[in-house]
Amino acid sequence: MKIWTIFTSGTAISKRGSHICGSIFDVEGKKRELEQIEERISDPTFWENQENSQKKLLQKRSQIEESLKLVEGFQLSLGDSEALIELLDEGEDVASDLEAELSQLDKDLSETELKTLLSGPHDRNNSIVTIH
Repeated sequence: MKIWTIFTSGTAISKRGSHICGSIFDVEGKKRELEQIEERISDPTFWENQENSQKKLLQKRSQIEESLKLVEGFQLSLGDSEALIELLDEGEDVASDLEAELSQLDKDLSETELKTLLSGPHDRNNSIVTIH
């Protein structure tokens, strides 16, 4: 892959990653929500009453933690890509490493975009398809 193609690919992926990490996940909002959930869970009365709402709250906590780990992974991968681009600018022979990193990042972003599109409240439910 030529250097210009790698660079333009990296720029496009970086923009997609920033969009996903910044707007879809709302990292700061997720962190605040996680803190609120942790406060509720740490309350001793929370564990006295075994309700369905406990299960939902614990599932929500797990989903938020998973989202935050995903964002952290993207940020690390973008940072690695930027470091490889700097090394490439300095004349180091890292084009193949950069290409592999960007290819994996693009794949991960595509998977995350699809999961995000299918993360509505009813998307986990079964469906019935009828073909006439």
